[in-house]
Amino acid sequence: MNKIIKFDNSTNNKTDEEIISYYQGKYNALEIMVDSIKNGKHKSLIVQGDKGMGKTETVLNTLRPYENKEILSDGKFLKHFDYIKGTLSAVELYSLLYLNSDIGYLTIFDDCDSIFDTTESLNILKAVTDTSRYRKVSWLKQNKELEKSGIPTSFNFNGSVIIITNSNFNNLRGNKAIHLPAMRERSYHIDIIYKSNREKILRIGQISDKILKDYYFSDDTKNELLTWLYDNQDKFTDISIRSLVKLAELRKQHEQHWQPLAEHTLLKSDI
Repeated sequence: MNKIIKFDNSTNNKTDEEIISYYQGKYNALEIMVDSIKNGKHKSLIVQGDKGMGKTETVLNTLRPYENKEILSDGKFLKHFDYIKGTLSAVELYSLLYLNSDIGYLTIFDDCDSIFDTTESLNILKAVTDTSRYRKVSWLKQNKELEKSGIPTSFNFNGSVIIITNSNFNNLRGNKAIHLPAMRERSYHIDIIYKSNREKILRIGQISDKILKDYYFSDDTKNELLTWLYDNQDKFTDISIRSLVKLAELRKQHEQHWQPLAEHTLLKSDI
């Protein structure tokens, strides 16, 4: 059984159980939507939420049987997927999507927010996330790299796209405030933004057995770690699943001294 800390609900009218159920529903929806894209039922999905809370793991675990493979003849829709994490220019984005434009090809962008930085990139993303039957993407500016690679100035995009981001679409400025909501409106969108540390710790506690399965801790030790996380929640720069993993490493390697080490290595200074 996962150990779940009981919180004082005086500052929130939601019970622990209601919060846990609410966020579990979001992760269940994420699994279903990724599976639907995998099976050709949907074309695009935007997953937005706090860093380090399991968005990427949920997406990749749903696709895990396909990782680093091209499944071309087993009767399933998904033939190939690319997982992109890092920086892309608008031209590189256009080229990548052209290469993955066939039916059964999926492109996943994770923490790749440079694709939101230019109008060109945003217009490309709006085109490929559109719900219309025909999604045409164009790059009509002259570009030697595209010409050299034999990439046409326009193509029909028949692939699928998943965008995983920590960006908050409800708090945007400038160019992003115009284009990102329009892209969200075109695509399916799952928002997994936590409103408090309490909500994060409840989620972490719910899945703590899975997080800590390789440490072979007793239930008492697991609860000790979660209690420490809760007691010090306001001293963390940010709380995430990684916070519990770091605590577990300290507890495993420094059983007698893990708490003072955690204070000095994980928390903000009081001075």
